[in-house]
Amino acid sequence: MTRGEVSVEMFVPKSAADTYRNAGIILKTNDVGIGADAFVGYEIAVCPEGKHVNVGLHRNNYAPLERPACDVVADKWCTLHVSFDENSFEIKLDGKPVTKFTDKSRDVIRSGGIGLRAWQRHLDGETDRAGLFDSYHRTRESRP
Repeated sequence: MTRGEVSVEMFVPKSAADTYRNAGIILKTNDVGIGADAFVGYEIAVCPEGKHVNVGLHRNNYAPLERPACDVVADKWCTLHVSFDENSFEIKLDGKPVTKFTDKSRDVIRSGGIGLRAWQRHLDGETDRAGLFDSYHRTRESRP
């Protein structure tokens, strides 16, 4: 996808104060492999411990792009919504605007797949550590 909208409802349980964990959407994914950062694309994820949304870039590694503050609460369901085009993202949490981010780099990732990602939130049935996803929606897609 090059442009469109995607949203996910998710439950992000509280974790220890000294840990960094997030869960959210990965967009414009390409060259997907096995491993934590084995893909090229963007990450937009909520982090209750840091009270922010993480906007990051993956090129078989990880680079933070922006961490806007927001009122994300652990142990509560929330809806993360992203509208995007070739080089920008508009992010909302529970219907409230969080940020508009534009990648102004020369090597913008213009299109690719969509997925869900939980970082250090092991989806292994341990309810005190799990991130739960529900109602994944690709609400609009348009192609040039």
